[in-house]
Amino acid sequence: MGLFIHYNIISSLLKIVLFLLADSVSESNGIVNMLRLRKEIGFMESILTSIKKVLGITEEYEHFDADLIMHINSVFMVLNQLGVGPPQGFAISSKDDLWTDFISEASQLELVKSYIYLKVKLLFDPPLGSAVIDVMNRQISEFEWRLNVAVDPKELKGSENQNGE
Repeated sequence: MGLFIHYNIISSLLKIVLFLLADSVSESNGIVNMLRLRKEIGFMESILTSIKKVLGITEEYEHFDADLIMHINSVFMVLNQLGVGPPQGFAISSKDDLWTDFISEASQLELVKSYIYLKVKLLFDPPLGSAVIDVMNRQISEFEWRLNVAVDPKELKGSENQNGE
């Protein structure tokens, strides 16, 4: 019985969302266009706002914005040194700066978001446990390696793999 009620609530909410997006969704390609719209909205997301969101800070609470902008810009400098993003570098100054201003390739975008979050989390609000910090640092190292491979895949093709082949 409980699952049926949850299904009805979710179904009703989905119908409301579809109704509200009706202007943006054509009749023939409704779901496809809705997914495209959702993807575009995600790409048009504010860098500062999305980092605040994953840190657990509401968009309206602006007390830490200057600190977060400083840390985010520090991470953008690291990404520039890794070869990710615009060659001249990138910095944000407010919540008006979007992810698409930094990088437009969808394949790298989500990893960049996670990487910036982890780096900012360690700078702005580090966890108390050393084990958690160690796990986060290992994840950051993996992301850095993957970003290096993503921006310069030619370098990896000419070298031998871990099996010596």
